[in-house]
Amino acid sequence: MRAFNQAKPGLYLAARTVTAPFWTSPCRRPPPRATHREPPTASHPAQAHHRKPATASPLPTRQGDPALGRGLLQGSTPRYGLVMHQPAAHTCSKRFSGYPCCHRQWRHSGHCRFVHGYSRSFTFWFAAQQLDPHGFVVDFSDLGELEQRLAHQFDHTFLVNADDPLLPQWQALHGQGALDLRVMANVGMEASAELVWGWANDLLRRRDGGRSCCWRTEARENEKNAACYSATPDWFRSS
Repeated sequence: MRAFNQAKPGLYLAARTVTAPFWTSPCRRPPPRATHREPPTASHPAQAHHRKPATASPLPTRQGDPALGRGLLQGSTPRYGLVMHQPAAHTCSKRFSGYPCCHRQWRHSGHCRFVHGYSRSFTFWFAAQQLDPHGFVVDFSDLGELEQRLAHQFDHTFLVNADDPLLPQWQALHGQGALDLRVMANVGMEASAELVWGWANDLLRRRDGGRSCCWRTEARENEKNAACYSATPDWFRSS
């Protein structure tokens, strides 16, 4: 390493300046300061000659992070870049995973127009002003209807847009038992997040009479890509 630094001092200094001032190298220390100083006067009081230590910018707070299932508190910094405020005092979240399915975006000019698949997962954030008799925002054991709808739509199915020009061929393959077809207005993750948001609120309004709602959903296709939909139903705001 010493030979490299001597042969390539420019490269060495460029790398050093990323993390420390250039004078941290023993060969590049700044010249000593002059020892003579003018005595302080009334118009020029003595000043301390020292460098103010640098302070790092504060990290975004994770308090109330919706990814932790707690909803954003006012003034906090969200992970997703959009400031969201939880619609009620109490929130919780539930994740459903393991829904392998395939689809294609036939209008896309790139590889998304080809049939491809993911194991989708869905996360729901719920809210309530008052807890139920068991102390829950939502009783997860009563979400069986929602889980069945997710499985029927996304478990080992082939999703296709209603305007896909190859729809007759997909329907023929479905009739032959080669695939389990589901025709949707939009097979994308963004539209899927909105779709399941509506399913959750249909169930909660019927079951809880407006006490609880789903105010955010996430549709995830893999560990890197996900889409969210956030909205508070009008009937929950007025309840």
